[in-house]
Amino acid sequence: MPEERPVLVATEADDITADMVITELNQRDVPVVRFNPADIGENLTVSTRFGTCPAQVVGQVRTPSRTADVTQVRSVYWRRPEWPTFPHLSADDSRFAAAQVRYGLGGTLYALGGPLWVDHPLRVAAADYKPAQLVLAPQLGFTIPPTLVTNDPDEAREFVQTQRQAISKTLRWTPYTREGLPVTGWAAPVTPEEIDEVTGDGPRASHLNPDAPRAIQRWNGHLWEPHGFAANLAEARRILFPHTGAASTREATPKLGPGTGRHRKPPTSS
Repeated sequence: MPEERPVLVATEADDITADMVITELNQRDVPVVRFNPADIGENLTVSTRFGTCPAQVVGQVRTPSRTADVTQVRSVYWRRPEWPTFPHLSADDSRFAAAQVRYGLGGTLYALGGPLWVDHPLRVAAADYKPAQLVLAPQLGFTIPPTLVTNDPDEAREFVQTQRQAISKTLRWTPYTREGLPVTGWAAPVTPEEIDEVTGDGPRASHLNPDAPRAIQRWNGHLWEPHGFAANLAEARRILFPHTGAASTREATPKLGPGTGRHRKPPTSS
């Protein structure tokens, strides 16, 4: 008997991974309601009631093509949702409207305790801080290495000197480019001599060290995806620009088609 309870898929418009998951669900005759919080308005309507029925939350999530009864939702795939920015409003009005959507739509969905979440946003947020992970891991039986989180270069040098073998890494991956090129924060060995004084010039990018290894990413028309590795900057340029041997930063920037996805920038007016 086909499954009647729907799966909610919250993600951006261009999401190849979500597309594959939805294809598999369709093959299993599982109903799917896909939406992006950024589409709130004509393309996404959410109406829920609290304290009016025996169920704690009742209501619907509606898109132009699908409707889901929130009391019947089987699971929620919280993939890569985007929140609206309301660029047509003034700065103050857009901040106000965006906050209402995040805490209204988001809060309503977060309150659904029955479905299986992959993964619940509040759980993701709670696990998103590495220092908190370092405290929880030993409680669960894991062994963690001696770790220092600091912005004091003297203390960092002393720690690395004491440990003899140490690596440095970012606390969290974030989208980051320098001169039009995507930059990856590496987990890499570090020596006391390599630790610079903290300045107001901003973070150091790995491509400023020409001998540092590189992760090569390729633009697939929708997003950056892993493509390979290079031992240093020169090798990375030979892989990226085999016919020229080098390229300007303008050439390195992909040309984007029309759309509203997370990786697209709105057109600029002349």
